[in-house]
Amino acid sequence: MGAVRGCIYEAAETPMELAFKKLLLAVSVKNGGNMESEAVKSVVAANISWKQFATDTCNYVSATDDKGIPADVYVNCMIDMMHGRTKALGVYLKVLKTGKAK
Repeated sequence: MGAVRGCIYEAAETPMELAFKKLLLAVSVKNGGNMESEAVKSVVAANISWKQFATDTCNYVSATDDKGIPADVYVNCMIDMMHGRTKALGVYLKVLKTGKAK
């Protein structure tokens, strides 16, 4: 069962990480290709904070869910969080490029 969880988790994590890399590159380009710019550092810091938030949230959800298997509850929560994060990163990238969210 652990291998299945890992595969499902990776299937959600990969597009999220790709979306983050695209956003990071776009922020860098907007700042003259400077990967050390404050904007790039802020995007990286925000991503680190989001990962901690997602982990803490899903730890709480899995600890308080008395109906499911904790590992399954945690993975399902993280998948939901990663899908939401992927969408949000896509919107941030679109706003950066076009100035519009829609």
